[in-house]
Amino acid sequence: MQEKLPFSSVLGTVVAERVLDMLTLAVFLVSVPFLLASQLDVLHGVVVEPVTSAFGGLSVWWLLALSSAALLALGGVSWLLTRPDRPLHGFWTSRVRPLFASFTGGFMTLRRCPRRGALLVSTLAIWGCYLIMAHIPFVMLHMAEPFGLSLVDTWSIFLLGSLGIVVPVPGGTGSYHAITVATLTQLFSVAQSPAATYAVLTHAAQLVLYAVVGAICLMLQGTGFQELRERVRRAQEDDENDNAPD
Repeated sequence: MQEKLPFSSVLGTVVAERVLDMLTLAVFLVSVPFLLASQLDVLHGVVVEPVTSAFGGLSVWWLLALSSAALLALGGVSWLLTRPDRPLHGFWTSRVRPLFASFTGGFMTLRRCPRRGALLVSTLAIWGCYLIMAHIPFVMLHMAEPFGLSLVDTWSIFLLGSLGIVVPVPGGTGSYHAITVATLTQLFSVAQSPAATYAVLTHAAQLVLYAVVGAICLMLQGTGFQELRERVRRAQEDDENDNAPD
């Protein structure tokens, strides 16, 4: 079934889903230090040091100064938009605020969810499927027994590899592979070659699966790519018309 919904509201729902994923990942990541308690020094080198080195020679004071400047700039823009006597106030009331309200309505989907128990169960079931999906390649590549990789080990490897997907690069390309290979080689004594094979295989399989399933779903609902682009264009035009001043 297809419904005509505002683009900004749908975007808010998508963001809510991503926020739920991030919160779930953050909660599950708490288990990793306990599962790898005997290897905390190595874990620090795999996860924390690469992140801190990414900032180059920036000190903590420079990071605080940049963060403060960004907050001040955001506050200044907000003041220019919301003050009734400012020239941008009309743009705020006619364009930005309605879009923000629609986006917020979609984002608050989680709070208004009437079946939160079902949402919790389905979320846990999905992450359980993620775990099985991450462990099957170890069995397929004959890595589980030689390197002693159990489901518990796969859980830690999967969660640490997920940090590479969170990094803002296209599809986690590069970051996922680097973290997964480092986790396997440094924490679980897996050889470099099979570790790289596992990282490439699991990442490629996910991307191909998402692309193929998405294309099949579009075709099953009778939607071609040209029609999809046209629908997006019409939805954006409808949003602009709805938010235009009377």
